[in-house]
Amino acid sequence: MRRIVPTLVIGVVLLGGPVACGGVNTEELQREAVGCSTYFTVLNEQILSGDPAFADRVMAALVDPAATDADARAETINRTLVDMAGGTDAWRAEMEPGEVATLESEQAALARRHVAEDRSAEAAERISTCVDTWDRLKR
Repeated sequence: MRRIVPTLVIGVVLLGGPVACGGVNTEELQREAVGCSTYFTVLNEQILSGDPAFADRVMAALVDPAATDADARAETINRTLVDMAGGTDAWRAEMEPGEVATLESEQAALARRHVAEDRSAEAAERISTCVDTWDRLKR
C-alpha cells in the first residue's frame, strides 16, 4: 500500500500538472474550436457576400505567396478549416445553450468586424490560432 499511494499521487500530479500550471485542457480547446468554427463560417459568408478579395489578403498574410510551397500550405490551411467546421458539432452539442449563443455571437461579431474594417492581418492571426487549436486537439 505504501508504494501505491506515492505512485498514484505522482501520476495525478503528472497528469494534472499542465492544467494546474496554466496549460489548456481538452475541454477548453474544444470550446475554442467551436468558436473557430463559427468564426470561419461567418467569415466565409461575409467574404462571399461582400469582399471576395479579402480572402486573398488573408491567405497572403498566412502564407508567403513567393514561397515555393505556398500552394501546399494554403491547401493545408483550407483543409484544416473545413475539417474544423464539420468536426465540432458534437462538442457544440455538449455545451450549455447559453454558452454556445454567447460564443457564436462573439465570434460572428469578430468575423464581421474583420471584414467590414478590412482587417486581414487580424483575420489571418485568428485563423492561425484556430489551425493551431485544431492541430493540438488532433494530437
